[in-house]
Amino acid sequence: MESVQTKILKDLFESQIGMIPINDSISNEEFQILRKLESFGVLRKEKGSYKPDTRFYKYGKTLMAQDVPVEEFDFEYQPKPLQVFNNTFHAHNIGQVNQGSVNYSFDQINIKIVKESLEAALTPEQLKEVMEALKQNGKPGVKQKLKSFGGDVLANVVAGILSNPLLYGRM
Repeated sequence: MESVQTKILKDLFESQIGMIPINDSISNEEFQILRKLESFGVLRKEKGSYKPDTRFYKYGKTLMAQDVPVEEFDFEYQPKPLQVFNNTFHAHNIGQVNQGSVNYSFDQINIKIVKESLEAALTPEQLKEVMEALKQNGKPGVKQKLKSFGGDVLANVVAGILSNPLLYGRM
C-alpha cells in the first residue's frame, strides 16, 4: 500500500493544473505531508496552493519509487554556489570580480562550463527540453524554458556557471 506522501506526489505528477489547491477537502495528514514536502524544497506554497519546486522535478519520481518519508530520503549532494573554507571568505577575490577587474566576452566562456552547470541543475528530461528550446528559439527560448521549471532553477544554473573556478582561470 502506498503512503500518503506518494499519493500526493503521484497526484501532482498526473495533475493537469500542476498544483494542489489548499481547501477543505485536504485532510490534516495530507496537509502535514504537504508542509514537510515544502520544508524540504520539493513543493512551494504559492497563492493558496502547493506547486512543484526544483527538487520535485529532480527527485519526485525517485521519492515515489522508494516510497520513504521525505525526511528519511537521501537527497544527493548538491554543490553550493558559494564555498567557504575554514569559515572565512576570501574578500579580495570577491571584490575583484564585483569591481569588474576581469572582463569576459561571451566568446571567451567555455561552453563546457555551461553544459556542466545545466547537467548539475536539471534532470535529463529537463535538459532535453532546454536543448529543444535552444534549437527552436535560441537564447530567449532557453531562458523561458528554464524559468518554466521553477523559481530557483535559472538561479541554480547561473550560480553553477559563476561558481565554477575554471571560469576565472585559464581562458
